[in-house]
Amino acid sequence: MLGVLIVDDEEKVCTLIQYLVDWEKMGLQVIGVANDGITAMGIIEEKHPDIVITDIQMPGYNGLEVIQQVRERYPEIYFIIISGYRQFDYAHQAIKFGVEDYLLKPIKQDELNSILDKIIKLKKSEEEIKTEQELLKQKLNVHSKKIKQNLLWDILNINEEFLDYTIEQLNNKYDCNFQSGIFQVLIFKADFSIELEQEKVHQMLDNKMIEMIEKEFQKDTIEQVTYLGEEGVYLLYNAAQEDKDLRWKLKHIRNKLNTLRDVFPGMFVTVGIGNYVKNVSELPKTVYDARNAILNRLFKGVGKNIVVTPSQQPGLEAADIINSEFQVKFLDYMDVYHLDGILQLLKKIERTLREEPNSDGILLLRLINDILDIYFLSLKKMQLEVDISQSKIEFMKIFYSCLNIEDVFEKLFHFIKENLETIMAERKNVEAEPIIEAKKYIIENYNNNLKFEELAEKLGFNYAYFSTLFKKETGQTLTEYVLSIRIQKAKNLLLDPEVSIMEVAESVGYSDLKYFGKQFKKVTNLSPKEYKKLFMQK
Repeated sequence: MLGVLIVDDEEKVCTLIQYLVDWEKMGLQVIGVANDGITAMGIIEEKHPDIVITDIQMPGYNGLEVIQQVRERYPEIYFIIISGYRQFDYAHQAIKFGVEDYLLKPIKQDELNSILDKIIKLKKSEEEIKTEQELLKQKLNVHSKKIKQNLLWDILNINEEFLDYTIEQLNNKYDCNFQSGIFQVLIFKADFSIELEQEKVHQMLDNKMIEMIEKEFQKDTIEQVTYLGEEGVYLLYNAAQEDKDLRWKLKHIRNKLNTLRDVFPGMFVTVGIGNYVKNVSELPKTVYDARNAILNRLFKGVGKNIVVTPSQQPGLEAADIINSEFQVKFLDYMDVYHLDGILQLLKKIERTLREEPNSDGILLLRLINDILDIYFLSLKKMQLEVDISQSKIEFMKIFYSCLNIEDVFEKLFHFIKENLETIMAERKNVEAEPIIEAKKYIIENYNNNLKFEELAEKLGFNYAYFSTLFKKETGQTLTEYVLSIRIQKAKNLLLDPEVSIMEVAESVGYSDLKYFGKQFKKVTNLSPKEYKKLFMQK
């Protein structure tokens, strides 16, 4: 989870911020609260939060001083500032220091959650970049890449310095011989309808592909760089003008490679074509286009040339599909090891992508990364030690070997299933099957009049023994677990201004409003009315 520090000299503002966010659901954790700048600096030094939400005017160091000092030492920390309308000049100065965003008082829940969600996505993007760096570094070490190949490695890893380079600077740094003209990236991907188990066989084919590609393009290009990435063999070439014979060349290369089918049975070669650019500062664009095109083979089929046109830009964003409803259901299913529920969620995403006419490869890749992030989050919530980076690398190798979208989601499900089966075996003595079934039953029937004696009998135990077993395995009594589920559902319903407190009580299984209020306050230290009012004031 990402750590969050809240800093404001008004305790009620700090309390409000804590209640405005479902921290656990967003993958966040409040690691500290401070009412002055000096205390805040101490917490930052000790706990190194990922995000700091801070007021501007405070005793000790003010917000600007905190931001300035922390930025110098910990530039990776994201800041959100809180300011009044009369403090805009201060807010403007804070923005110059590099804060991510600012909130005007009174703080609004949707704005705060939106800013936090944006920062989470930025953090995820950073993690994706780090993961891809590891993937690419592994390939670089295996194949002993030359200096030129570092150029494509840097582009793929979004090296911001690269965008400001001139042709001369690129030539000096990467030992290239680029000249003015056009630049274009192509990706050649060999897929197999049967699995090739031996790594040496793959290496032999990769080397053969690079040899053929370099030979075919050598005659009409000023400079060319080949690079072996996860998506396939990259070719960046520089020519005086657009190659009118490009399609013929690509067909010729594919025909040559197809002659290797006797050695590599079931092989299909696809080419992802990036649109050409005229400036080296636009090289990331042609790389992006080529990646999107080669990933689009999962929609369009393998064994052909694919180019991305503007009309193929996606109509949906990953956040439209991996929404809060999906996340809640996925985490609930993980909690009770409901594999069929997880499978249906994945099939629903697959159907959505098939029905969306502008779905593309980059969108699919982002969805897979988001699903894996939610999966690993659920494992952390279950207090399981997981090497997230290595696990991602393992699945992304599987992903890049898939032939179509159905293959992707089938292999993703089997990846999750096999992981969970391993976990189930390891946790056999920690959380037994009857406990899982009991939690599943309670989640599905929390708003009914639950009878624990009948539940225990249904699971094959007497009530006294089962209640002791449940407490031992979960740390909660059956009553406490039901209460926690009901109150969490009630908190969500209270956010709707159109729903009365009585309706909320009945929806979560309470017919007595007074008793509901007593139970709610027992968990949250607030009455339902106080909780609802707290959100209505924002």
